Amino acid sequence: MMDEFWTSSSSSPTGGDSAAGGGGAEASDDKKKEGEKDKPTSASADVDVSKALEEELKDLRAKSRRENAPFKRVDIGSRGTLYMVATEHAKNENDAKPLPTRVHDTVRAIMDDVDKTRRCKSRWLNRFLPVEDVCVAKLDDIKACAAPIIARHFGDPNDTAQDLPVYRYAVIYDHRICTKLDRLGVINAVVDSVPKRHVVNLDRPQIVIIVTHVKNSAAITVVHDYYELAKWNMSELAKPPEERMGQNEREKRLAEKEAAKKRKADDKADEEGADAKRAKT
Repeated sequence: MMDEFWTSSSSSPTGGDSAAGGGGAEASDDKKKEGEKDKPTSASADVDVSKALEEELKDLRAKSRRENAPFKRVDIGSRGTLYMVATEHAKNENDAKPLPTRVHDTVRAIMDDVDKTRRCKSRWLNRFLPVEDVCVAKLDDIKACAAPIIARHFGDPNDTAQDLPVYRYAVIYDHRICTKLDRLGVINAVVDSVPKRHVVNLDRPQIVIIVTHVKNSAAITVVHDYYELAKWNMSELAKPPEERMGQNEREKRLAEKEAAKKRKADDKADEEGADAKRAKT
């Protein structure tokens, strides 16, 4: 067919021109048809706009949920550490307690449930500490930040009423990814805010104040029953007491220490008795 076309067009210039013109018109018609096919219809355009609106609404809803979420994650640049912040949206209008106290009570309820059921609610989470406030990692700032937190747990240091509770307490300083502060300086800065009626007891404290120093910040935590709840380690707390890491060693060490203290007291009593007998004679 191609040979015949070119043969007929070469035999007559006029015919050749007309044939060429006819071919050009067909080609332009084909382009128009293709353009009409590619051009979106009004129905498809409406669908595209609808999809775009739906996506935008999803983004807005997700943004609203993030902004109004009761808890938000904060990247503190420490691997293996997850820091969550309770926002103002976590408040309960029916509960007049301050937000840090509500956070502490919530975490304590979770730990008590793990202790009771022996079931850990998280696969990867270990220590679960309720941080009540954060400040710059300087001794003066740590002291000022810890004072109101300590007052919530230990009472007002200026209160002179009778029959006030007396607690055994300890202070723990933990640090990571930072230049270590003077440990004794941090402990003294915290102890200055504790009412004098309370007693330091590193072996069996009822309340433990934890200062966690990460980079340039210090997080203040106050927890009760620190060792009884396996140092607030969920995975260890889910185990029976005899299987918890370091629990047997700690109990053994405390038993030996108490036995040594008792022997020392007995020896002192014997010496005093012997001195009294010699004085009589």
